[in-house]
Amino acid sequence: MPIERVQRWIGASLVFTTLEHLAAGMVYFSWTMDPARGNSNRIGLLVMSGVWGLAAVVAGRLILQKSWLSPWLLLALIWPLSGAYLIYWR
Repeated sequence: MPIERVQRWIGASLVFTTLEHLAAGMVYFSWTMDPARGNSNRIGLLVMSGVWGLAAVVAGRLILQKSWLSPWLLLALIWPLSGAYLIYWR
């Protein structure tokens, strides 16, 4: 495997995991937020976690020089859906 390909994989994995941790942190803050502050703040954080999850998938695919449009974009829905489950349906 050429060194450039290894460098792309390492860079993509670093960018992906960093942005996914940011998305997971937003879900955590939404979950631990005081309910008295209202639901709009929680929903906003969940939407932002979805946007960061989407950015993580797109950035990782672009670094690997693949088409950004793929079924992997559905991976971005994991954080907002899990946060909505924890906050509203549990």
